[in-house]
Amino acid sequence: PRVRFSPNGHALATLTSNGARVWSTDADYVATRVCRLSTGHHWAQLLPDQPVEGLCPT
Repeated sequence: PRVRFSPNGHALATLTSNGARVWSTDADYVATRVCRLSTGHHWAQLLPDQPVEGLCPT
């Protein structure tokens, strides 16, 4: 895989055998998106030894 950051650092691009993709590097955007797509059950699987309540704003 190849990874390149945009000149301003606001995005990165990946190139793999599956194709190219552009990713945001904005931490707030990424956190909001992850929280929207995940549930408490997912967090408990990913972070089994951590409290998961309050990780995402409601």
